[in-house]
Amino acid sequence: MVPLPRVLWLSWHVRPSPQAVALAAGSIIAALPESWRAQMPVVELYGPAGADAFWPEVDRLQPDWVAFSIAVWNHDWCLALARQLRQRFPRLRLLAGGPQVSARPDDLAALALFDVLFCGAGEYLFAEMIRNYLAGAPLPTLLRADGGNSFGPSPWLTQTLPLRSGLLWETARGCPFRCAYCYDGGGRHKVEILPLERLRQELRLFANGGVEQLWVLDSSFNVPTRRGQALLRCLLEEAPRLHYHLEAKAEYLDEAIVELLQQLSCSVQVGLQSIHPAVLQTIDRSLDAERFCAGLERLGNAGVTYGIDLIYGLPGDDYAGFCASVDAALSFQPNHLECFPLALLPGTRLAGQAEVLGLVAQPEPPYEIRATASLSADELLRCRRLAAAIQLFYNNGRAMAYFGLLCEALQQQPASFLADFGAWLDARGQLLVGDQCAEPPMVELMAQQEAFVRCQFAAAGLTDLIPMAVDLIHFHRLWSDALLAADLPQAGRQTGFLHQVQLAAGVFVGQFHYAVRLYEEGWVDDLVEAVELYPAEADSAALFFRSLGRVCCQPIPAQLATWLQAAPAARGTLKVSARRQLQQLLVEGVCQLP
Repeated sequence: MVPLPRVLWLSWHVRPSPQAVALAAGSIIAALPESWRAQMPVVELYGPAGADAFWPEVDRLQPDWVAFSIAVWNHDWCLALARQLRQRFPRLRLLAGGPQVSARPDDLAALALFDVLFCGAGEYLFAEMIRNYLAGAPLPTLLRADGGNSFGPSPWLTQTLPLRSGLLWETARGCPFRCAYCYDGGGRHKVEILPLERLRQELRLFANGGVEQLWVLDSSFNVPTRRGQALLRCLLEEAPRLHYHLEAKAEYLDEAIVELLQQLSCSVQVGLQSIHPAVLQTIDRSLDAERFCAGLERLGNAGVTYGIDLIYGLPGDDYAGFCASVDAALSFQPNHLECFPLALLPGTRLAGQAEVLGLVAQPEPPYEIRATASLSADELLRCRRLAAAIQLFYNNGRAMAYFGLLCEALQQQPASFLADFGAWLDARGQLLVGDQCAEPPMVELMAQQEAFVRCQFAAAGLTDLIPMAVDLIHFHRLWSDALLAADLPQAGRQTGFLHQVQLAAGVFVGQFHYAVRLYEEGWVDDLVEAVELYPAEADSAALFFRSLGRVCCQPIPAQLATWLQAAPAARGTLKVSARRQLQQLLVEGVCQLP
């Protein structure tokens, strides 16, 4: 009788993160008989150096087979490791599945690295193959899913995968739309929806198991709207305290959906890709501008956090067209704007039309566009630089709340302002694009924002607006820092020397040129008018912290702010009023003694 093989499942992520979850491996293992699962260990690797951590696991686990899940981001790493395994362990059986295998099985088969390739969802494919193997059948070289139901038992309810603070959570597979650049659903033109009862059980498990946030894997959860409403009610009823990351179709964000979203802790991502009908037509995508605008307006009015996606390098688009799409997207004041280069993914209709459309892309992952008939390589680089500037100034710099005020005062379109920021950074050797792009520390990024804004306003002859513009950068950075911090704990009795007082963890201090209440209460809606209307204040400062789930902005004298930021040995004597306020801050737990 053939013994059950020991299969090492390899899940290779870009980096450690809450989204780095071995979901594919866990889902396939969950579909096996429980007695077999102990023979199916999962090893998770991270980044290009992940192979260094793999070899000790091979020595420890002594697998008979190794199974790879190959995606765009780990394609090269997986192939390099498979070649090494072939050399070191020629008798080891290698299996591979995942999006890259489903999209290009012939290319991977030609490498002669893998004994078995799986195309499509692998839950039932693998289980059936193992049963046949144990019965004496030879291993097939290629297995394809039949297009039927692809979901197996839950990897969470079967305890196949451990619970973490953040998880990927499937509620559906596939997409109802047919965008030519997309391979969602592995090329299957249907949507499979998990039963609500299973989702409820998983949510109850997450809520009781310490999970804090879920990335919901559902390309358009609100299509049709009735399904979206049912899912959101399920989230509210079973796990209302979790934070959810959702993808939505903006045209289907009706009042009922938005009202439910408003009750959740969530962020919503919507795809725009381009504002140009002719460009969208080439990728089989439509845009109902009126309904799109109405959906985003509902999200904004409800205070729901949301972002917009754009793609540059689409057929028929150019740099000016991309800038127009950026301007339109930022006019909605989204919390963030994600800009991606077009990728010609194998197996998509757009990849098949590349020659006809004049598209030139990388032949290997990540398959990014290099040039198009309407976008030269130089213009593509301009797009990349603009996308990097957006990521730095607007997204990482948390500029949503004040960005429009800066552009309006300078009488600049958003894309022009951000392109200038990119050029300003590039002149200083500080703009990195593509794989080189990395988020600088927040203090460094805020200094870059402030320095650029000073230069931009000075060049426009608007030096009188600089203090308030800088205030806005500082205020909203401190507000967001406090929002992301934990609530202040209950204050206890504190004793010690007053000169040793320090800010409690999660408390931030800032000093301003104008009264901080102007920014806290939203009185600045035009920089020119605000500077003319409100006098500068030399004694404006505030503490920012979170209490009972809300951000608090507590004004304090500038002398006290300077005193709190100084080292204890360098502190001078406080005025009586500042000393009294400091004692009250100690009572409230905003400050503490060591």
